[in-house]
Amino acid sequence: PLRVAVAAGAPAPATASPPPPLRVVVLGDAPAVAAAVRAALPAGASMTDRSDAGCVVVSDPLAAVEPPVCPLDRAAAGAADVVVVGVGGAQVLALAPTIVAAHEYAPELIRLYDVIGPALDGLVGLGPRVVLVEAFDDGLLSSEDGTLTAAEMLRHSIRQAALTTTTMSATDIAGLPSALADVAGATGAERLRVMVIGDSTAYGVAAGMSSAGLPISVLWAGHVACPLVPATEIELLGHPFATAECPTVADWRAQARTYAPDVVLALSSIAEPTPQRYQGDDAWHAPGSPGYAAAHDRWLTELAAAVGDAELVIATAPADVVGGPQWVSDADIDAWNAQLRAWESLGAVRLVDYAGRVAVAEAAAGVALRPDGAHLDDATAIAIGADVAAELLAGR
Repeated sequence: PLRVAVAAGAPAPATASPPPPLRVVVLGDAPAVAAAVRAALPAGASMTDRSDAGCVVVSDPLAAVEPPVCPLDRAAAGAADVVVVGVGGAQVLALAPTIVAAHEYAPELIRLYDVIGPALDGLVGLGPRVVLVEAFDDGLLSSEDGTLTAAEMLRHSIRQAALTTTTMSATDIAGLPSALADVAGATGAERLRVMVIGDSTAYGVAAGMSSAGLPISVLWAGHVACPLVPATEIELLGHPFATAECPTVADWRAQARTYAPDVVLALSSIAEPTPQRYQGDDAWHAPGSPGYAAAHDRWLTELAAAVGDAELVIATAPADVVGGPQWVSDADIDAWNAQLRAWESLGAVRLVDYAGRVAVAEAAAGVALRPDGAHLDDATAIAIGADVAAELLAGR
């Protein structure tokens, strides 16, 4: 047998120390989350329950009356490795009256999104890892009282918040075991790092990529109703829409320095293929016009410099659903896609055919898969996001 001589006095071979037991604290609404966490805890882990039934995580400034805001025990959270925050039915019921009072695409809803998002983003600092849990019962929701739309807004906002940082994730109660295993480091493998920018249609693809089960890490760096270029206004559903709160190349430069993406994926099917106004210029510039083309050429040059060695990938934009809301015109979509192909021919970007994937999926289904005419339903977003993720992985 093979023998290895060890010199006298030499130290014994080092052995890896086991990781310390995981410490979990549960905050927010829905005691069912605490019960699910307790059942899903890895061996040796401990849990502190600071949840409070019937409270809300996000306070709605447009509401006349709402439940109490959930207390956030920052001392307990600060001592934990993982902070689990339950968002339950009380939150859905609190938001529903505001939604019923607003038209489906009214500015009040966009402002409400702007309240929900920052409130959820503010939970990032609670601990080194934060898990947001969707704990509302879909079976109790109705389109008539606004609870169905409220739940959809919450689910969208929760998953979007989780994608804006590498220290927060989102799941439902059924997904808690795998979420806890992931934050505990049980599934930490080398992953392709993708930073996704664009409007809300890009978010659906980002969420699909993130949940695809592939070795890919996704950072969402876009924003609802925001173009890629630094416009001051865009045309949205036939009306001017100000974009002062939208992210800029400077924001993406800072995020790229921290996140170090391998790929920057840009997708905008609403806010980009539409007339825009730019700083110091009162005129509207439609896709295909000289002013629009020049603004986008400048943006691409600045973005390439901002993200360093990351590969720039841009997704083509699909046409609107026939008979649905007229988000953008066919002519504007065609002109935007033509600009993308021109960039590709120069070797400035790589294209992924999002438009083609949407067309194939809807043709196969025999129905539109974008309920509002622009945004994919969850199942299709996951399927197309997974397909895009696989293409990005294959291209590395």
